[in-house]
Amino acid sequence: MRVVISAAPSIDLSGYAAKLAGGRAMLRDPSAAACGRYGYQTLYEIPRDLQKRIRRTLIREHAAALRADAAVICDHSVFAWLADWMRWLWSETPAEEWDAVLEQARAAVALCDSIHHVVCGPAVAYDGYRWIDPRNARQVERLMRSLYAEFGVESRVTCVSRRLTAPAWRTGAPARESNGACTWRSGAPRRRSSLKATSSSAACIPGFFRAP
Repeated sequence: MRVVISAAPSIDLSGYAAKLAGGRAMLRDPSAAACGRYGYQTLYEIPRDLQKRIRRTLIREHAAALRADAAVICDHSVFAWLADWMRWLWSETPAEEWDAVLEQARAAVALCDSIHHVVCGPAVAYDGYRWIDPRNARQVERLMRSLYAEFGVESRVTCVSRRLTAPAWRTGAPARESNGACTWRSGAPRRRSSLKATSSSAACIPGFFRAP
C-alpha cells in the first residue's frame, strides 16, 4: 500500500512518519533539496517561472516514485504541494495552466492508496525553509481538504491527531492521548487515527475536530 502524509507546514511530521514506517525505508520530502540545487533556501524567493518549473518537477517525480514502489511511505503529499501553490501563486497562475497542473497531479493522486491527514501534532522547529505562520498553516490545511474533494479521494483519507491534553501544555508532564472525530465540511465523519504525543508544544488546526 502506498501511503502519503499531508499536514500544514507548522506541524512536525517526523515522529509520526517514522512510527508509520515502522523501520521501513521512507521517502522524504524533496522540496528543500530541490530549491538548494538552484542556490535558493525556499521556494518563495525563487523567481516565478523557475518556481513553477520546480513545483511541477516535484509533482512529476512524486508520481514516478509512487509508481516505482507499491509499498512506499512518503512523509509528504502532492496535496500539500498543490495547496501551497494555491496559497502563494494563485494570482499568477492562469486557468489553463492550473488545469494542466491538476491533470499532472492526477497521476500521483491515483497512486495514493492511503492519505494520512495530520491536523494536530508537535510544532515544527523553524528550519529556514518552511513558512510556519499559523494563519498560513490554517489556510493551507483548508485548501488540502478542498483538494481531497476536488480529486474525489475523501474515502482514502485517515485523520490523525497527536493532540496534547491541557495538563501537558501547562506543566510539561507526559502527554496523554486526546482524540476527536474527523469532521469535513459536509459534517460526515471520516476515519481517524492517533499517536501518543511526545512533545510539550503542539500545532493544532482549529475547527477540524469535534469532541468525542
